[in-house]
Amino acid sequence: MSDADHPKPQAGDPSLWTLAVNLYGAPGVAEASRPLQEQHRCHVDVLLFAASMGAVRRRRPTPAERTEAAKIVEDSHAEIV
Repeated sequence: MSDADHPKPQAGDPSLWTLAVNLYGAPGVAEASRPLQEQHRCHVDVLLFAASMGAVRRRRPTPAERTEAAKIVEDSHAEIV
């Protein structure tokens, strides 16, 4: 099955957002995620997006989707901070 067979996730996709929020709130996830962000510069938001893609879409995000997710995270962090 190719990536073309899967619908492209949208930033506002409630299933991805809900899963990411619930996943982050699960016991131990926040604690395990923070070192990845601090030591490997992997934004927790992008990590949760990738996990959500696997759980909801049953596939890994493409390099283009990871790049787009990272840009969205960077833009939102710049806006907030």
